[in-house]
Amino acid sequence: MKSGAGEYKWQYGYSKMTRTTDGVTGDSPRTYTIWGTFWGTEEPQSGSQENEFGATRPRETGVIRLRNLLHQVKAEDRLIGGYYGTTYIIDGVRINWANNETICDVHSLEVY
Repeated sequence: MKSGAGEYKWQYGYSKMTRTTDGVTGDSPRTYTIWGTFWGTEEPQSGSQENEFGATRPRETGVIRLRNLLHQVKAEDRLIGGYYGTTYIIDGVRINWANNETICDVHSLEVY
């Protein structure tokens, strides 16, 4: 079954992750550049407490389905928006050719 435009209720800002090597230290810090916006829908799956680097924080996982085949979207990029304006980090990307959509497995450290 093909997805209709009305199923994609939320607009997401898309930030592309790049790494540029520092000539002095050799470190490659992450930088994010805003590339535009996409229409999509959220499917939250779980919210839990995760211990990352000694800090206990709320963590939400789920799936965001974006309209159209977006080959530029990659793991470690970010989507900002949805119902709460949350920042999501993309863990994995799949293309659904039959429904003309890009499926992103995401997590967030913001749970409401």
